[in-house]
Parts: sequence; structure tokens; C-alpha cells
Amino acid sequence: MWRYGATHSWTLGGNKMAETNGAKNDMKAHEGTYGGFLSLLKIGTIISVIAAAVVIYLIAN
Repeated sequence: MWRYGATHSWTLGGNKMAETNGAKNDMKAHEGTYGGFLSLLKIGTIISVIAAAVVIYLIAN
């Protein structure tokens, strides 16, 4: 069963699901991952617009 431990972390059968004492270190990793996600999203959007333009051009001709 889910239990709320004395260290302020949720546990499931004794395994810690999340810790609150390492939040600053996790934030650095989060910012790096989020930055990579945004870069991939921007590149994907540009590629999708180019692909759509090519398809429209091919259909029009």
C-alpha cells in the first residue's frame, strides 16, 4: 500500500518513489532535458512546415 514516510516521500512497499531533498540537482537535469525537448520541437515544426509546403507544391503542379 502507499504510505507517506517520515522523510516526506511517498513509498510503495518500502521503495522510495520520489525524494524532496535532491530537488536542486534534479532541477539542473530537468532544465537540460526540457531544453532538448524544446529544440527538438522547434526543428520538428520547421521540418513539418517544409514538408507540407512541398506536398502543396506537388499537388498544385
